[in-house]
Amino acid sequence: MHTSTYHVIPAKAGIYSDLIKKFNWRRYCVDKLVYFETHDDIKMAILREKQIKKWNRDWKINLIEQTNPGWIDLYYELNG
Repeated sequence: MHTSTYHVIPAKAGIYSDLIKKFNWRRYCVDKLVYFETHDDIKMAILREKQIKKWNRDWKINLIEQTNPGWIDLYYELNG
């Protein structure tokens, strides 16, 4: 499970595999976007990221399952 802040979610699915390589997501065995939040202020986004990073794994799983109980890859829903 990996938590990060990104300025934008890429607009094209083809970029997705490039991002997995670029940001070393494979190091974390990340292959799906199962939860995301949007923030108008980057400072608030970074604070939220730090907050979530301090959570234990069960809390993070609960957060994901509240909005995405099937752990569907949301990237492709966002970008068709």
